[in-house]
Amino acid sequence: PKVLSNPALSQDSRLQAATVFGGSSLLYDSQVWIEIKGGEYAALQSYWVRLHRVVLRQRWNDCDPHAPPTDQEILSFSGAHPVWLLIRWRRLLYFSRLIRHGPIFVLAWLQHAHELGCPWHRDLVNDIAALRDLVPALSELPPPSESLQEWVSLASDYPAQWRIYVKRARAS
Repeated sequence: PKVLSNPALSQDSRLQAATVFGGSSLLYDSQVWIEIKGGEYAALQSYWVRLHRVVLRQRWNDCDPHAPPTDQEILSFSGAHPVWLLIRWRRLLYFSRLIRHGPIFVLAWLQHAHELGCPWHRDLVNDIAALRDLVPALSELPPPSESLQEWVSLASDYPAQWRIYVKRARAS
């Protein structure tokens, strides 16, 4: 926290430190988290916003103390994204690594996970659907809820292109 509130550092440097140190510890291995419940998500989001509030506190000195900026305003001003979106991008990048370097049974599991009602698979399908909506080049592929095979092929056969698609979605 002393680094984040140090006035000798530029605000951009402090925001970068909050993202690197706070984000990496907050989201450590989040790509493999199975399910985040409401209270757990609220705690993660609260910590993430608090990091950015510390950095931006000087920016809001003139703010009415009875109406401080909302969490969304803090994240918007700092250029940060909500925790759920950060986890989504991590899970999409992990998906590509998992199917390329993971054990062979992972591919079989992906084909049947929807039948098992696996929360991680459900979240992955939702993440891929969002990726499809955000990247026009992917709109020709079938929705992942109907067929995951084309998505598995894309992520495993073209990992560099997959990362580019995820970065494009992140930028939009």
